[in-house]
Amino acid sequence: MIHRLPEQLGKMQCLESLYAFNTAIEELPDSIGLLPRIQRLHFDECHKLTYVPNSICNLKSLASLYLTTREDIIKIDLTEAMKDMNLEDLRLSCNIRTNSSSHGSSFPELPPNLILLEVENHASLEQAPDLSYLKHLKEISIRRCCSLQSVQKLPPHLSSLTVTDCTSLQEFPVLSMLRDLELLEVTGNGSNLKVKLEENHLQLIRRDWGSTFGATLQNKEIAEWFDYKNRGGCTLSFHVPPNLGDHFVGVAFWVVYKCSYDGWSAVEAVITNKTEGMTTASHSKGINSGRKGDVLSFIHCIRAEDISMKSGDKIMISYPDGEVNMCGVHILK
Repeated sequence: MIHRLPEQLGKMQCLESLYAFNTAIEELPDSIGLLPRIQRLHFDECHKLTYVPNSICNLKSLASLYLTTREDIIKIDLTEAMKDMNLEDLRLSCNIRTNSSSHGSSFPELPPNLILLEVENHASLEQAPDLSYLKHLKEISIRRCCSLQSVQKLPPHLSSLTVTDCTSLQEFPVLSMLRDLELLEVTGNGSNLKVKLEENHLQLIRRDWGSTFGATLQNKEIAEWFDYKNRGGCTLSFHVPPNLGDHFVGVAFWVVYKCSYDGWSAVEAVITNKTEGMTTASHSKGINSGRKGDVLSFIHCIRAEDISMKSGDKIMISYPDGEVNMCGVHILK
């Protein structure tokens, strides 16, 4: 069983990637900062790791850093030096207690080129920092940070945001400026937390890739601005306005449902076009993980041509399976 890396590591001048998955490493040597070509340092499932030297911040070629441990990383001082790194991918699954922090948790100022950030199991993190200065950051995932109470400003061009199982979280930022958002998951957090979803988030992105907006939220109500709503059942009939013509591009569906079991589930919609006299095949869409009995909202967008729907059509949507409490439809123009 490997408990530490060799001190001679710094002599491996051509090393570009170092993976140490599920090892018993307890600390990284100072010589790790002497690898001029290293691009990836992945210490996944290294559950005994407690020491990361400051010299890691000397690695100007490092693009991807993963630190995953069940212990506190108690000897690390990234708060100042990390901002000068060229990292694009940072994944931290640990509780960071830095040498410079007398109050337990301290979160580093992050490098400006960061594209992906994952933070998990940071038990003493109480407030996520202002990340709005990270202009290149596209994906954020924050999971199981049990002391986290608030999330601050977010990057303007964020495409994916996941915040789950942060049971103390009560404050969430306004998302109105995130016009590039494609995937949003906010579940399992403080019971009073609600996310304000706005109409400008409902978009049909990248027509050539078939990408559309989707969200799973812990909200228990459909937004007031949705065009059509049934707050007491699993069926809904609506009329696509006839005057839209080619301006009608698709529909957004909002379903409030109760999870019937732990883990991944799905909502199936049967869409009947009464004008054309046809019923589409059940449209099944995956729902991210929830717990049995949780009430969640699922929102997703579909292009009109993908479900044979046009301006002027009379449509009925139903959810024959599962415990659907409410359903809604919004016309996308």
